[in-house]
Amino acid sequence: MFLNKVYCDIIINMNIDNLIGRFSKKVNSVIVIGIEPGFLKLFDLKLSGEVEIKAFQSLSIPEGKKEQLIQSSIRDFLKANNIFHKNAILVPSQSLVFSKRLQMPVIPDKELLDAIKWKIKDDLPIELSDAVVGFQIINTLTKEDGSREYDIECVAVKENEVKSQVEMIKGLGLSCLAVVLAPFGYVNLINKYFSEDSKKTVGILHVDENKSYFVICKNEKLEFYRELPFSVNELRKALSSVLITEKGKLQLNPEEINDILFKGGIPWGDKEAYKDKFAASQILGLLRSPLDMLIQEIKRSLAYYETQFKGAAIEKIYLNGKGLKVPNLDKFLQEASALNIENFPLIGNLKAGAGIESDVLLENYAFVASGLDYENNINLLPQEYRSEKIEKLQVMSLRWVFFIAALLLLVFYLLAHVGVDVYQKRLDNAEFQLKVISEIKDIKARTDAFDNFVSSLRSREVPVGLLLKKISMLAPREVFLNSMEINSETKTGSFSGLVKSTNADPNAALAKFISDLGSSGNFADIDISNVTKGALQGFDVMMFEVTFKLK
Repeated sequence: MFLNKVYCDIIINMNIDNLIGRFSKKVNSVIVIGIEPGFLKLFDLKLSGEVEIKAFQSLSIPEGKKEQLIQSSIRDFLKANNIFHKNAILVPSQSLVFSKRLQMPVIPDKELLDAIKWKIKDDLPIELSDAVVGFQIINTLTKEDGSREYDIECVAVKENEVKSQVEMIKGLGLSCLAVVLAPFGYVNLINKYFSEDSKKTVGILHVDENKSYFVICKNEKLEFYRELPFSVNELRKALSSVLITEKGKLQLNPEEINDILFKGGIPWGDKEAYKDKFAASQILGLLRSPLDMLIQEIKRSLAYYETQFKGAAIEKIYLNGKGLKVPNLDKFLQEASALNIENFPLIGNLKAGAGIESDVLLENYAFVASGLDYENNINLLPQEYRSEKIEKLQVMSLRWVFFIAALLLLVFYLLAHVGVDVYQKRLDNAEFQLKVISEIKDIKARTDAFDNFVSSLRSREVPVGLLLKKISMLAPREVFLNSMEINSETKTGSFSGLVKSTNADPNAALAKFISDLGSSGNFADIDISNVTKGALQGFDVMMFEVTFKLK
């Protein structure tokens, strides 16, 4: 009996995942390749033992011969640093990143991805067939009726963009082990090097040259991700505006703008004028609009997180990315938002090779973190490349397959002699097993009926999250919303807000906003019910109320 059970277990468990686990070598080093607009970031990481950044290089990549330049830069990096392993992690450049938090009934793992795709297909801004979808289970929840469901973070990107970048890597003879988005690497960093913060609710505000995003980590998982309409370039644009001073019209040139941003920073304390041109108050006045918008977006993200997911109050927000090089940005954001915001600290026990400057490494931690614990991250590597890896493993393990086949023949021979009594007992218990199967089928039928009932109830709900996201994306920077009401019974709603007077015509800005809402496909019978003018914090504003119907 014991022999029979052992070999039966061998037969049952001999699937491709087990073969990969048996014959794959442990990855001790990886090359993290980060591709973002205008830049290429390359890291050589040693993962065995204590993590070490053995080499790092950041390069500007102008438009034009982008693919050839990236390939030649990676080839030069490998040669200059004597890197002979072929393991690569890709942090891709993406024009679109779709992220959604959703709940799903507990179903078998092999069916979960297909169920998630079906769930998000109506929300995806691209065709499902053109997307790579990945997910991570944040938690398993038990409802009041005893049923269980998964709390899932789902991510989707454009498949053709990922494929083109994977092909660049493969063209160099490298093996792409995983495709990981930089924001999700922060979870690895917090878990590995911030033991106190890993169990708390912590936010990361990442500000770069051309983009920004906000993530929330809790209990060693990423619980929230949102891209923000803010960047360092937005601050540059603000500083390029013309000011009327006692000396006449003044405008900073690009060199002076960078000097103010990265040497002077956000005016703080007893800051003096810049080269007798602008007073500190004038510089702060130029920067006020994009900074206020950033604070509003952070608060909007926190409000959405706490309302939709009943998340705990955030305890700390780390500022990272290019924003670290703007002096006093953390102090300004903390004072203006009343949130606990501080610069991301340098990790003392993360080893780095000679010549890697700490401040440059600090703002690129998101890329470093993408190579840590990548096996448990959301992997957006298209399925066809994963299949190539499996096929390669099968070829390499052909001798083992022959050995296992011979072993199985021996097992079958032994089972033919010693298993007669076991099969007799199974026949005796057949009737009992049929009854059990019948009961299971009955339970499954009732469970399916319940799930269908729950799904029908959810389908009647107004997709408030989607509407808020679309309104947020369509609202111009001059338009600020104060309140919004939706009646799910009548499918009607209203919102109020104000238009801040800038160089643009507030009437035109409001009209464009209403027109964009009408073209979005979700709103109908949009009507501006009330418009008044007033002042707020020294600015002329136009307050308005809008009513609408939901399609």
